[in-house]
Amino acid sequence: VRNRNLGVSRPSTPQRAPAQGLRAGGGAALTASAGSTRYRASPQVSARVRKQFADWMGKQAGADGGRQVMAAMQRTDPVQNWARLVAADGLRPGDAADALAGYWVLNWMIANRGDNNRAQTLAVREQVRPIMASNPAYARLDEPQRQELAEVLMVNFLVQQAA
Repeated sequence: VRNRNLGVSRPSTPQRAPAQGLRAGGGAALTASAGSTRYRASPQVSARVRKQFADWMGKQAGADGGRQVMAAMQRTDPVQNWARLVAADGLRPGDAADALAGYWVLNWMIANRGDNNRAQTLAVREQVRPIMASNPAYARLDEPQRQELAEVLMVNFLVQQAA
């Protein structure tokens, strides 16, 4: 999720302290033992997410805009695009905590004109995972619903990082 991947302008300072708010340490260690945020991906769920997103974009940017978004998502797999952008930060598809962590880190970077590093991103993921996994509403989601949640976050991430 680093600025070099996102095209977010970066201040021209030779050295910077770690971004505040994305600390890699401090506090108790949280583990994934509270439950799982992983899911097995289904092509049918991916197709539904893409169609719903293109329909939504059609309402925002007009019918032609929605068609263009759908065509772009048919040419290249959004999940694989997301995976390439966040791989250096240790995030991967198939885990809703990774999708939420990537989305939150990107939004933090945009809001603060900040940057991140792998340790910070992984720290966010390790804080997000047990919170999600122990949430009763999340625990009630089946695998297709977990996938849908993750892929919606991934598609929104792609649009935000492109903008």
